[in-house]
Amino acid sequence: MQQLFRYLLAILAFTIPFPFIFSAIGIGVVALVWLLQLNAREVVRNLWQRKILLAWILLYALFAISYTYSENKDLSALDLQTKFSLLLFPIVIGTRNDMTAQNLERIFLGFVTGVSVIATYLLCQAGYSWYQNRDTSVFFYHSLTSNVDANAVYEAWYTVLSLTLLLFFKWRYYFKGKQRYLKILLLILQLVFFLLLSSRLLIGIFFLFLIPYYAVRLANTSTYNKNIKIIGLSVAVVTIILLLFTNNPIKDRYKNFFTQSYEIAWLDDYTGISEGDFSNFTLRIFLWRMGFENIREHHLWLKGAGNGDVTELQNRKMAEHHFINMQPDQVNRSPFYNINLHNMFLQTLMSVGILGLICFILITFTPFLYLKDLINNRVFLIFHITAILFMMQEASLQTQAGVVYYSFISCIFWAYVYTQKMNKSLRQG
Repeated sequence: MQQLFRYLLAILAFTIPFPFIFSAIGIGVVALVWLLQLNAREVVRNLWQRKILLAWILLYALFAISYTYSENKDLSALDLQTKFSLLLFPIVIGTRNDMTAQNLERIFLGFVTGVSVIATYLLCQAGYSWYQNRDTSVFFYHSLTSNVDANAVYEAWYTVLSLTLLLFFKWRYYFKGKQRYLKILLLILQLVFFLLLSSRLLIGIFFLFLIPYYAVRLANTSTYNKNIKIIGLSVAVVTIILLLFTNNPIKDRYKNFFTQSYEIAWLDDYTGISEGDFSNFTLRIFLWRMGFENIREHHLWLKGAGNGDVTELQNRKMAEHHFINMQPDQVNRSPFYNINLHNMFLQTLMSVGILGLICFILITFTPFLYLKDLINNRVFLIFHITAILFMMQEASLQTQAGVVYYSFISCIFWAYVYTQKMNKSLRQG
């Protein structure tokens, strides 16, 4: 049963980029097998020793408690169902003592394979659609991911970690010998997929930080011969030049960021303003402003509005500023109706107050204290930095696309940290 559970974790990692039903089934099977081999005493002991996991459980408990003072019980219950991984994974995965290097590598292999398969599937779907309609837009952004539940930015978030694993993870059991060529093919496939997804933040992180970091590492290592190093760096340079100096949809995604007017986010009267007048960035500023106004006016600092009522308060606040079509009984409601705050830190504060925000900050920032002596710490460093930046502009735990991915990888990290600690103490003993 223990070995079956370890393989199921790799299968669950494989399903994360796929439509939500696959990971939901995977979570159910993992939970069932965990129950069949449960050692309750060991779980309780490890939870107490790994107190950071209690922050996860407390955060979920605060969301559960907020159900009692949320007016919209249906939305609150749905939110608790979406966030259930925040409670389940710290207990089921975070308390493990068997997250060895081989088990970790197997899980990451499953994840890389899943991203590669979904990338292949979506690119083939786009190619078929282009063959029928000759519309190149099907290869870019949300159009590319229209056949799966997670949108383009979440698929890009997964792909950043997968590319990080292919570039920086020290593979000991897989991608050895001739399998290195397979790793190169997967790198090319995923890089193309990642660029077409056109996530501005993640592309910026990739080219401004990961590529230079990898170039320095490649230059200082003797693992690869000179020709491979030259080819790898040349491909990176050519890709950057093409993105910067040719007309392409990816470059267009950045143009309005530097040319737009930010005044639209601070208007008092939005009569005649529609969603098309906002860019992605000014929309976020506008939503954060509405959130802070609600927190201040309704005194939500202590306990929040409740996880079921945040969107209703946001709807009312936008209506107060004369934003059109914000009433629930309207047929053609605004796309901004029931929109989240696009910032998980602010979303948590407005939902469950300052204690919930403290728990969330502990969850996201504490891992940096445990990275120094950890094997493969580069991978986890990049994962956690990317996650924090991503959650500053997306309320990622409001959707299964984000909550399952982030809580799964984070709890794998904690299981790996404490397994390494246990093995180290045994060796010293």
